Amino acid sequence: LETLGALNIAAGTEIHRLVLKSSRLQAALKRGRGAGALESAVAQAVAAALPGEEGEVVDAFATIRRITLHAVVLHLLGEPLLRECDAQGFDFLADFMGYQDKLEASIAQGAVMPYWLSRLFIWRPVRLWRFRIVAALSQAIATVRALGAESGIWLDFAYTAE
Repeated sequence: LETLGALNIAAGTEIHRLVLKSSRLQAALKRGRGAGALESAVAQAVAAALPGEEGEVVDAFATIRRITLHAVVLHLLGEPLLRECDAQGFDFLADFMGYQDKLEASIAQGAVMPYWLSRLFIWRPVRLWRFRIVAALSQAIATVRALGAESGIWLDFAYTAE
């Protein structure tokens, strides 16, 4: 709760369930935004992570993780959102992966320390990092929506009336 926030924990699963069962999502999938679009997103993410034939992968796990996150973000949120994040000087993929790593470490560290100490010195910085990511992402989403750029299936869902 300290790091992810009450909304993510209390309502996130229910919202996710409603989205997956919604007729709007099913309609978007029927319009060709399903498996083929996801395959395209994966191909684009692989090309971005491994641009040349002579490149060397230093950390295979981190590369696969970045490819996976990149593909999911492209498919669910859309390429214009990532471009807008870049234009704002915000590398969403790198920052989000860093946040995931810090979140995981903070949960393990905080579990063995007194609550008040964990809350103040371990979980609070992670929570503040999440606030920064949310603020930057919110600004990028607002810009993409204002420009009328095509977005991914989740943003379409969030901004389309039933």
